[in-house]
Amino acid sequence: MHPLGTSEKDGYNTRFVTIGSHCGTHIDAPFHFFADARQKITWADLAAYADRFRVGKIVLMNTGWSKYWGTEAYYSHPFFARDVAENLFKLGITVVGIDTLNPDETPYEGVGGEDGFEFHNVILGGGGVIAENLTNLSSLVEGDDWVISLIPLNLEGSDGSPIRVFARRKS
Repeated sequence: MHPLGTSEKDGYNTRFVTIGSHCGTHIDAPFHFFADARQKITWADLAAYADRFRVGKIVLMNTGWSKYWGTEAYYSHPFFARDVAENLFKLGITVVGIDTLNPDETPYEGVGGEDGFEFHNVILGGGGVIAENLTNLSSLVEGDDWVISLIPLNLEGSDGSPIRVFARRKS
């Protein structure tokens, strides 16, 4: 961040901000892609919830991993098998949020990433979006009906954007 205008010189303060399109809580747009705790989550783990997954719904995956934000452990997060993305997409889900760095296995210190970015390829390849690095998902009480808003910056032609995410109970 650096100043563009100062109150002393210009009569107002304004700053130029430079950030990566995938910093912090962010959303991946389709253009982005067209041992230990690294647990692979498969469709068999989620199939019991399939009746909740339908067209127009946003699916938020709470793995509890956001508690490791800011630590080395954050890179060894749980990740999803390709069949999760395929089944969600078949059910009409095109917006998925996760409390980890990545819904796919993140290659870190020479470990992982052998399957590539299968989850990204299925969801983004179908025109969907993925919100990553979400936090506080445990506060969304299961069984309540929620309105979820994902607010990205308007960055024409971008591969992603930092976002603000809001959740409120339907009244």
